Amino acid sequence: MAVREGQFDSIALSGLHFAVMAAWPGAIHEGGGEAIVIVDERGDAEQREALRRIASGEAKGPFEVFLNTYRIVGTYNAPFDVVIDGPRSRARIGDIVSLAIEAIRNPVTGAELSPMVVLPQGMVYRESTRYSSTQFRVADGLSYEYSGTDAAVAPFEWSATG
Repeated sequence: MAVREGQFDSIALSGLHFAVMAAWPGAIHEGGGEAIVIVDERGDAEQREALRRIASGEAKGPFEVFLNTYRIVGTYNAPFDVVIDGPRSRARIGDIVSLAIEAIRNPVTGAELSPMVVLPQGMVYRESTRYSSTQFRVADGLSYEYSGTDAAVAPFEWSATG
């Protein structure tokens, strides 16, 4: 998550990032998953704690619903290198996460497609553009690879009080 503009109580968070990486043994709603929280190391102590509270679900909001489906097994501070540019979006989070995406292509014509998913009652986002991941690896706290699978870019708005 790239915070374009925002704050938590009186703590400015604009320009910072956080991530939640999770894995479940089956369907998400069946639970039993594990997750890690990663916060932007550029933040000061107050900012990092605010991002951790948001990402962990402690601040209520969209991430709270996942607390019944996984347990958080680690929290990390790391540098974020994030570029959000449609099918050329990418992210590197320290040595923990690497993600690169590309457009989905029509298998007959090769044309780039940008399918949209609309979730009017979505918990984290309402609309997303779908892509394919060319690289998606998590390698610390959890270890998995989802390269070659679905990827999404989605703006979201969230507000609450701490």
